[in-house]
Amino acid sequence: MPEQGQGKDDSVFDFLYADHDRIGLYMSQLNQFGNLTSLVRTTEASDKKTFEGKIPTLVGMGSESASRNAGTKTYDPRWTQCLAFLDELQERDMISRSMTDVGIGQFVLCSGDLAVVDIGGMQRLLKYESVQGLARKGANPVAASQLLSKAQRRQSNRSGNEKPTEPKDEMSAAFDILGEVSHAVHARMSAGESHLWCTFKADCMVMSPADVMLKYGVLVAGTWHLLGILDAVPDAPDDQLPTLEKMFAGAASSPFLLGSAILFTQMRLLLGRPANCYGITPLAVFRQIER
Repeated sequence: MPEQGQGKDDSVFDFLYADHDRIGLYMSQLNQFGNLTSLVRTTEASDKKTFEGKIPTLVGMGSESASRNAGTKTYDPRWTQCLAFLDELQERDMISRSMTDVGIGQFVLCSGDLAVVDIGGMQRLLKYESVQGLARKGANPVAASQLLSKAQRRQSNRSGNEKPTEPKDEMSAAFDILGEVSHAVHARMSAGESHLWCTFKADCMVMSPADVMLKYGVLVAGTWHLLGILDAVPDAPDDQLPTLEKMFAGAASSPFLLGSAILFTQMRLLLGRPANCYGITPLAVFRQIER
């Protein structure tokens, strides 16, 4: 991605996601006058005409006529504010472009492949058993064998390869949990060797989640740039157990709370951020369109 302020006449930015409220929150801290919510431009033009004439034996006569036209234009600065915010962060050296040298709570700007999954849409569809069956197939490696030719399947059977069992318990739990959790749009980005995970607020998406699914499926074509805040680093549930046990240990705590904490950690892996992903709070997702 080129530096902001360069080549502005040669390209524009197409936004898929922009959290204007959060960007405005940060801009109000970077600008001494607060957050810019509207921009008004007033123009004024004048038209001056002079008429001259002369009557014999009389003195010269002349007259002057002037008119003024004023106009006011009001601009919505939200989209230019996204780019101005990016400029501010770069000028202050507050953005990291590598996940290896960034700390929790810092701004990151990553580029790569983007995948979007509308969990809310899945909730509405998974009430049908036929859709649940398709979901089980998609989560089961056995389904991959169905894409093989008959000859390939026979060869696989002769080699003695056993088909893995279907993870029915995990999928059933996932279906039950999906019916209760709030709607969310999940997004993942592969930026080099780093994998990022985040959730989108549907009202901050320029294209609706349903439109994204119908147009792209899951993988959104092209190279996308994600500006956000690092919230979590890759981890494993076992890494958190000592901390959880320490936090919920003692007479004042209940075994139920510890069990619930461990359960929610497992639920995160089942339906939320995977263990190998960074957790990001997204501010803007966009791509560059060049002529």
